[in-house]
Amino acid sequence: MFVNSEGRIMRCSHTGGGGIGVVMATQAQRNCMSDLKDLGYIEYEKAGGIGVVLKDQQFENREAIVLRVLPGLPADKAGIMVNDKIISVNNTQCNTIKECRIAMFGEAGRPTDISVLRNGNKVDFKIVLEQASVIAEAIKNK
Repeated sequence: MFVNSEGRIMRCSHTGGGGIGVVMATQAQRNCMSDLKDLGYIEYEKAGGIGVVLKDQQFENREAIVLRVLPGLPADKAGIMVNDKIISVNNTQCNTIKECRIAMFGEAGRPTDISVLRNGNKVDFKIVLEQASVIAEAIKNK
């Protein structure tokens, strides 16, 4: 199972009834997995995030303003706060929710540098992405 920065889940499956069918089905599954990775999907078990909810997610072209910080997750531990405006991820400027969300998405355990504007001042954070399933569970329980 694979997931992308928008939380969309895709799955590659194969079927084959013996002989050449199994070989072709296995190759088709490998191609599917490779294609999904090329499109920015990550294996669900390896996907990570920081534990924030951004404002107005239905409007992808708006600024990335933090609406909620999930307690005990990487963003909270680092000190990111509600109403912080995310301006760059890994020293790459992001101007919209979509750009920031894509930049913050990656494999769990990946160190990530995030810069925010808080009360007109730039504040920098070093955050290690946490496994997405932990973050999804935290969102579900809130």
